[in-house]
Amino acid sequence: MVDHLTLRVAAFGTSSSAGGGVVGMDRVSRDALGVEPGDAVEISGGGRPAVANVCGCVPADEGLGRIYMDVLTRSEACAEAGDEVRVRRIVPREAERVVIAPDRTADRPGEPVDGLATLIGPNIGGRVLKAGVRFAIP
Repeated sequence: MVDHLTLRVAAFGTSSSAGGGVVGMDRVSRDALGVEPGDAVEISGGGRPAVANVCGCVPADEGLGRIYMDVLTRSEACAEAGDEVRVRRIVPREAERVVIAPDRTADRPGEPVDGLATLIGPNIGGRVLKAGVRFAIP
């Protein structure tokens, strides 16, 4: 087991993983880091590290040394498809407090966020987060 790996960033091929806070890694990479699907990793690109839960990848992508990331996770890690990132296993701790605020974009200033509380649980339950992270609520 190694402390970290350097993997090449690739975009998830489907929108079903968009904003889900997961990264796809092949079996060789997961074994080298000592992680299984559902475990947490930290991804360091050109800026502040991002965190995500690990999932597998399709059999055709086994052994390619890639990490599949959605657009939000790539943005958090300051990485683009084709970039190399450093990936390491982390053991998250339970938060004592979580503050969630809607992202007020220029095209929706002041728009009410009715029902936000009912959307939060299903979208962040079991997901690894850290301070300042952005995530999507469909």
